[in-house]
Amino acid sequence: MINHSKNIESELAELCHKVIERLDKLKEDGKITEEQYQSHTVIKKQFIKYVKSSCNQENFTSII
Repeated sequence: MINHSKNIESELAELCHKVIERLDKLKEDGKITEEQYQSHTVIKKQFIKYVKSSCNQENFTSII
């Protein structure tokens, strides 16, 4: 079950990354403001950071 949850988190992090890439493009094209960009990316970036840190911690534990 834990492994399944990690797979879901990983897939969600990938989805967040794709959405951020699209938002980057919208911002570059001037279709959204910096404020709009920030409001839609802050939580996604935090989630990606969380998933990366939890993966690194697990890898470290399995090495020990």
